[in-house]
Amino acid sequence: MYWRSPRVERLTFSDLNYYWIRGRRNGVIRMLSGIRRGFYNSCRLLAKASGAIRSPRLISMLFRIIAFIRETPRLRALRHEFKR
Repeated sequence: MYWRSPRVERLTFSDLNYYWIRGRRNGVIRMLSGIRRGFYNSCRLLAKASGAIRSPRLISMLFRIIAFIRETPRLRALRHEFKR
């Protein structure tokens, strides 16, 4: 099952590029697997070529990666502690 945001119908290159740069600065991009990193980068380039990504399935897959990128080290530590 894919998680869908009810409000977002499309993701543009600028949206994806913002999180890509943010993830590069924070070092989170290095923590992604090679497949996820390649998928995100290819979707970013697809959005640049076509204008925007409108597929609900692709958007839901990208939101998982974006949620990981947006997570701060403090939240990651808290989540790890609550799993115990």
